[in-house]
Amino acid sequence: MPRIGLAAARRADLQAPPTPAVPTLTCARCRRPVRRATQPAPQGGGRVLVAVRHWPEGPLCSNCFSLACETYGQCEGCGAHRLVPGLTATGHRLCTDCGGGLGDYICTRCGREGWRQEIGICGRCVLTEHLSVLLDDGSGTIRAELQPFFNAVCAMGRPRSGILWLNKPHVPPNRIMPWPSVRAGAPGWA
Repeated sequence: MPRIGLAAARRADLQAPPTPAVPTLTCARCRRPVRRATQPAPQGGGRVLVAVRHWPEGPLCSNCFSLACETYGQCEGCGAHRLVPGLTATGHRLCTDCGGGLGDYICTRCGREGWRQEIGICGRCVLTEHLSVLLDDGSGTIRAELQPFFNAVCAMGRPRSGILWLNKPHVPPNRIMPWPSVRAGAPGWA
């Protein structure tokens, strides 16, 4: 059996690249490191996001995926003005049909394309529903004075932001509605 000298063994160790235990992935858009949901989080390393989707361009982190599903414009492929989550190799926007394999983002409730907040339901429908419950005056309707606020929040460009705001602990229902002392003296408030 041939014997290898210590110096030769060290050179061989230095020349062999280390094999990572977990393959290194990066988000196809922001280039931040991502990992598969089935992979364990790295120990003692930096922050590694979970790849939530794997599209034709590669894995996407949750931030890039949500931004893609909230981007509307003209599709470079077909010219239609609609949801354009896909990207060409040159960075131009593509709709879900031209992007190939991006998914179905049509709301089963309103028929519009967009971010799905719940199974089959877009963020705009969920936001409208949550806000309708919060602003209900007890009769199943929203008071006339609150209707402009309701309309403005429901029409926001990124409904997911409104949903996140409504779910914050510092935004309880009594912060959206007038204070109890105001409600008590206002006509129509019980």
